[in-house]
Amino acid sequence: MVSSSHEIARNLLYIMSERVRYSNLVLADSFEMQRMYQQFATRDALTGLHNRGWLDEMFEREIRRSERDGHALCLLMIDVDHFKNINDSFGHVAGDKVLVAVGESINTPLRPNDLVARYGGEEFCVLLPETRLDNGIDIAERLRKRISGAVPMMIDGKQLPVITVSIGVTAFKPGSSLEVLLAAADKAMYAAKNAGRNCVRAAA
Repeated sequence: MVSSSHEIARNLLYIMSERVRYSNLVLADSFEMQRMYQQFATRDALTGLHNRGWLDEMFEREIRRSERDGHALCLLMIDVDHFKNINDSFGHVAGDKVLVAVGESINTPLRPNDLVARYGGEEFCVLLPETRLDNGIDIAERLRKRISGAVPMMIDGKQLPVITVSIGVTAFKPGSSLEVLLAAADKAMYAAKNAGRNCVRAAA
């Protein structure tokens, strides 16, 4: 009887331990899935940079922090020049590779606290905390030269033209919203386009 009860107890313990182990695996899988979904929700699938949804949340948060602490803040709007011609002449695969290369060229030299996102299409946004307008312009120039100075890419044996960007820079003014800041940077970026492209312009 005692021997039999010990055997039953061992079996019950084994069954319970297996169920606990299974539950732990289910929880681990659930957490991993949550992490993956969160990453997909905030990352641009092509470039690996953050996406517009993340930009709207994090840029707004940084703006409010800078306003509260009285720190300067700059926003860059970066647009790849003649991108439609690249897609039309070399195909969308080539266009995608150009966007990835531009994204890496923008993201790599920046500080850890700078915020970078793909705004959409061939446009990228960079938020520079604790940065005055003159410093923001200098950073934009360095990024422009870094991108335009890159070795032309080869796609299917064809050499692409040198990739250039037009960059608009604006500084945060107390009381402004993210929408106002984006609109000012976008206007400055179009001023760079109208000035012949491959250049930097600051909002007035």
